[in-house]
Amino acid sequence: VSAFPNPASEFANINIYLTKDATVTVNIYNTNGQLLANVYQGQLQAGTTTLQWTFNQLKPDLYICKVIANSLVQVVKIVVK
Repeated sequence: VSAFPNPASEFANINIYLTKDATVTVNIYNTNGQLLANVYQGQLQAGTTTLQWTFNQLKPDLYICKVIANSLVQVVKIVVK
């Protein structure tokens, strides 16, 4: 899992690479652990998928993108400037 641009100002692209088809959930949290957005929830095929997270009303800060694919969990930090 990776995110770009990072730092971001209007949106971030979240790249997810899967070795096999999976049920995927992508959530965004603030540093207090509060859920701010569900970017995606559903089935993705093996390979690379790019999702776009657009944030219009978020203050500049550090945010956590948590990707759950089947039982695998990965986290990437996204800085909003």
